[in-house]
Amino acid sequence: MLPVSVTDEIRADAVINEAGGLAWPIDCIPGSTCSERIGYPDIDGDGKAFNCGAPGYKGHTGTDIHVSWDQMDGGVDVVAAADGEVLWVFDGKYDRCQWPNSSDPDCRDPSAPMGPGVSSGYMDCTELGDYCGDGDCCCFWCFFGGNVVVIRHDDEPGVFATHYDHLKKNSIRVSRGDLVKKGQKIAEVGVLEDR
Repeated sequence: MLPVSVTDEIRADAVINEAGGLAWPIDCIPGSTCSERIGYPDIDGDGKAFNCGAPGYKGHTGTDIHVSWDQMDGGVDVVAAADGEVLWVFDGKYDRCQWPNSSDPDCRDPSAPMGPGVSSGYMDCTELGDYCGDGDCCCFWCFFGGNVVVIRHDDEPGVFATHYDHLKKNSIRVSRGDLVKKGQKIAEVGVLEDR
């Protein structure tokens, strides 16, 4: 059972109900307090989600949890799925994109190629750094979710990091280097594009 509201405190239900795994990252119950529509990832690009059903869209690697415009305006909390360190934060992008008719530049496909420090359309790329995973330096990562938080989880087996995309503009409450606890509020849900 999720609490009615979430503060900056750690959500007890996230720690208790999800001990030893990733917690549900949003303060809503699908089909009850938010839409039952969830776009599951298609990790291997075969057009199927983990449950053999349809993914959010082919090739998508994230889990999209839908909320209404009214819920977004009222504030739906996003919480850390596990303890970790905030690696990157991207904020300040427009958060009311409606495809395919959105005219805001932050809602458009990137017009610039991926590269260190590039921000174009809904894409943001990190600066060059030592996060290649093979001990070599240097590389960069790009994220395609507008307002984004990325958290590294050293103590979560099989999980390098979680990233939280499509966050509400200026709702992010963490900064690069912050240590967060499972269930801690990090931001609020922004728009999820319909493609």
